[in-house]
Amino acid sequence: MFGSIFALFVFIFLYLNSGSSNFIFFSDYINYLDLEMLFFLLLFFGFCVKVPIVPFHIWLPEAHVEAPTTVL
Repeated sequence: MFGSIFALFVFIFLYLNSGSSNFIFFSDYINYLDLEMLFFLLLFFGFCVKVPIVPFHIWLPEAHVEAPTTVL
């Protein structure tokens, strides 16, 4: 859940400042902001944790061990 906070922050910030949740609108709106690189890094880090990409995959082995065994 830690990685999602970064992506959520970017989406909430864009929505509150632009008043829209349309991604096509964001492509025009974000060019006026100097926060482009910061938004990219926050989204990249958030999605790296979710996907998982090395070295942000620390949660994956623990979740795999704790998952219940499927029974058919």
